[in-house]
Amino acid sequence: MNNTSVSVIVPTYNRAYLLGEAIESILAQDITDCDLEIIVVDDGSKDNTQEVVRRYGDRVRYIRQENQGAGVARNRGVDEARGDWISFLDSDDRWLPYKLSLQFKVLEHFPGSKIIHSNFHTFDGDKIIIPRGLDFWVNWSRGGDAIN
Repeated sequence: MNNTSVSVIVPTYNRAYLLGEAIESILAQDITDCDLEIIVVDDGSKDNTQEVVRRYGDRVRYIRQENQGAGVARNRGVDEARGDWISFLDSDDRWLPYKLSLQFKVLEHFPGSKIIHSNFHTFDGDKIIIPRGLDFWVNWSRGGDAIN
């Protein structure tokens, strides 16, 4: 992979208590040869979201807007992004440390791709309660049982 950049957009609303874990999971990516731009779009939080983001200094860009919903916050992040690629991470989610490097390996095999997504796990604390969540929701939407 040639040097590329990824803008990671993190929309948030009153999730200061989880936001640090989301940011840490981005910063812990094992990818090399890639510049990460982290953009937190605060959708009018009334908690200490700004203080949490401030701890990361210039590694995270903070944008505050009036509360307009997660979709508007995501779009604002896209408008502000400067990376070659856009990625989204909700503020109550975390990435595994190899998420981006694995996705770029897939892109090496499919160089014309414009979009890529991945599976996910659903946790309750540190316990996985739904493994392979994408499989689960696709199967569920077709009227099937949960896949474990």
